[in-house]
Amino acid sequence: MRATPVMIFINKMDREGKITFHGPMQIVAEVRSNIAQENKEYRLGVCFTKIKTQDKGGIIDFVKAALSL
Repeated sequence: MRATPVMIFINKMDREGKITFHGPMQIVAEVRSNIAQENKEYRLGVCFTKIKTQDKGGIIDFVKAALSL
């Protein structure tokens, strides 16, 4: 598989409706799955293979917030 650099912007909304942003982050990822959806859209499953240390905290915060919804 070939790793591809991607640019990611993470945003999240808190319970009061305030939106915060973290990014841009340059992350190297490998596409592991590709599932066609409606309207010519695709759901990708990716494996991040290279993440800068300073970006890991933003990703961890985003995942924690998403899991608490």
